[in-house]
Amino acid sequence: MPLALLACLLLSAPLADAAQLLQVRGATQLQVGDRNRHYQVDLACVQVSPAVDAEAASWLKHELPRGTKLNIRPLHAEGEELSARVIRLDNGQDLGEALIQAGLAQAHPCG
Repeated sequence: MPLALLACLLLSAPLADAAQLLQVRGATQLQVGDRNRHYQVDLACVQVSPAVDAEAASWLKHELPRGTKLNIRPLHAEGEELSARVIRLDNGQDLGEALIQAGLAQAHPCG
């Protein structure tokens, strides 16, 4: 499925069909699912230093239990990569901003 179409589906999905976290794949990479689909999402607008990459991934795993409902706000899609702001639905937390506040990432220009 083209990522542009996927982005449209995610933006128009009702709350009950929100994306769910399937797995934290890295410091800024998540695998998420929506119904019977799954895809990789990179957190947009953040950069994690290699020195704290493992710590940032561990932090995300702790903060995001499998099945956490997420709002995916795509900013850029290229090939199979989707870069997006990812917001927890239960508390409104932007995961990129949370990584920055935890001192595990730096803001990176979007787009």
